[in-house]
Amino acid sequence: MKIMVKVITAVLVCLSVQTYAQVVSTVAGVKSHPVSDQKVIMQGYIVKQLSHETYLFKDQTGQVQVEIDIEEWPQEQPVVDKAVEIVGEVEVESNGPIGVDVEQVRLLDLAKK
Repeated sequence: MKIMVKVITAVLVCLSVQTYAQVVSTVAGVKSHPVSDQKVIMQGYIVKQLSHETYLFKDQTGQVQVEIDIEEWPQEQPVVDKAVEIVGEVEVESNGPIGVDVEQVRLLDLAKK
């Protein structure tokens, strides 16, 4: 019985590590199988500001709300309509939309699509 519990525990740990090891790189990836705290690195555009620290992010696969603390911006003001790379984690709320909690914003030099 102890061996079976250890094997089951080891399998669950491996599955958890595998899920968190995968980095999501598109909005479609975030929305297709959202897993809370899953790592996200996406390139696209901040389309508009929705509230104080909530923005709409767009890439070639769709749009998603992102939460960006003011200190995460690479300059003093939020950058709207310019190419950025965001690094963060998926947020899955029971009553709300799927989103991304952004830990870092980096300006990119990309042609707008």
